[in-house]
Amino acid sequence: MSDPNESLSTYLGRQFSGMQSGGSSSGGMSFSYYDPRYDKRLQAQTAQADILKKLQKQQNKANKANESRYQGILDQYSNLGQAGMTRIGQQEQQALASGTQDLASRGLGNTTIRGSMARGVASDAELARQQLGESVATQKAGVMERRTDAGPDLSLYSNLMMNAAQR
Repeated sequence: MSDPNESLSTYLGRQFSGMQSGGSSSGGMSFSYYDPRYDKRLQAQTAQADILKKLQKQQNKANKANESRYQGILDQYSNLGQAGMTRIGQQEQQALASGTQDLASRGLGNTTIRGSMARGVASDAELARQQLGESVATQKAGVMERRTDAGPDLSLYSNLMMNAAQR
């Protein structure tokens, strides 16, 4: 007690201000060390926690929707190139039939040249399939690389609310 005129209850009330306990009685002297500002701080903290919970819930919902949309886009790439693969297969069959017919018309249908020609056609078709597959993979990787659907940072909201509460 720095002030000799200050009562013990006033002094103790100052020392214990901010505590949640109620008043006490000691030796006929009554003093309270309850600080009503505590309720306001508690209400503000509860409101901030509720707001952050709601924001987190909304962000989780948005993230789930974004992930679903993203997976839908990637699923479209699984079908991309199938028509090209079918076309390559058709061209391979046509080239093989045309080569076989050409060899037969020259009288070379039963020779080892036919096997070499078939391997060449198959090799060309495989190269075309690889090129198509790489093209599709490159396009898909580009989509994956450009993904920018991150939600807002909840710590930013938290910091803003804490700063506002301090003013």
